[in-house]
Amino acid sequence: METENKSGILSNILKTPLLRNFLITSLVVSAIFPFYSVFYIIPSFNMQLTKNTEDEAIRTASHLRDLIIKEKTELTKVSFSNEDVSQINRFIKNFQLEKLKIFSKQGEIIFSSTTKDIGETNKYDYFQNVVAKGNVYTKIVQKNTKSLEDRIVTADVVETYVPVLSNGSFIGAFEIYYDITDRKEKQGNLLARIYAVLFAIVLIFLITVIVILFKASKNITERKKAEAEKAILEAQTRQLQKADSLG
Repeated sequence: METENKSGILSNILKTPLLRNFLITSLVVSAIFPFYSVFYIIPSFNMQLTKNTEDEAIRTASHLRDLIIKEKTELTKVSFSNEDVSQINRFIKNFQLEKLKIFSKQGEIIFSSTTKDIGETNKYDYFQNVVAKGNVYTKIVQKNTKSLEDRIVTADVVETYVPVLSNGSFIGAFEIYYDITDRKEKQGNLLARIYAVLFAIVLIFLITVIVILFKASKNITERKKAEAEKAILEAQTRQLQKADSLG
């Protein structure tokens, strides 16, 4: 009997336009939260992390340029003295760079914190079509995936190319890698807390809506039942009155 009552109450919710529309609206509003999280909150956080790291790389490159480039009109393998190399290595350590490369304007690596890279040439389109035209180029590289230069990275990194200009002309570029593993982990923890709060709110909201709908439907059902019983009673009364009058 209780199951039938609950089924009747639910059926009444679906049959009553006001209650049905309220239920549908509530479900749609609740569904917006996860979609909003997946398609807006997460991308926004990732974009902000990338932007902040890119800005940091630009500031780092500017400082390094002032330190070692000075008034050079061209960057080559012989552009840096032993003292320059020592300064660059100290710079890498002090700024906690995961990796640093310096390119000539032709795309040749003339310095790298990984010495075996020196002498290789970046022939990818983004270098000639973006970086060589004076624009910064940035990409997040996930752990255990390939970087822009097909290197498998062992941490989450932001890879940023910063052009070096002299009197408005492109003379080379810095490639700066920042390890963002710790930052991403902290961001993930923050997002997890946000999601926990959001889904708790959604759950409470849905429970509240369901309770309100069931109570409203139950009241409607009871009112209809009372009206039906009253109508039956009135009909029976009229029949009795009619029988008395005939008797």
